[in-house]
Amino acid sequence: MRPRIAVEADSVQALVEIVQRTPLATVLPDAVTHDHPRLHPVPLEPALPARTVTLLRRESAHESAAARAFTRLTRRLVRDRAYPPA
Repeated sequence: MRPRIAVEADSVQALVEIVQRTPLATVLPDAVTHDHPRLHPVPLEPALPARTVTLLRRESAHESAAARAFTRLTRRLVRDRAYPPA
């Protein structure tokens, strides 16, 4: 299959709006579909390679309340969406 590129954008939100309002499709990370229930993910064959994301911080560094809240939010999101462990 040879894709026909009809639109290029540097904004995920712009691409989501285009897909929701037109007959076009796009390739985006699966996590985007969690925030847009009107989008329907279509599995690709063969699947695209998975990417691993890691949250890093210095062990001895001061951790602000904002950093702690971000870490809690991220862990909850990973758990709630049942992302596979690295």
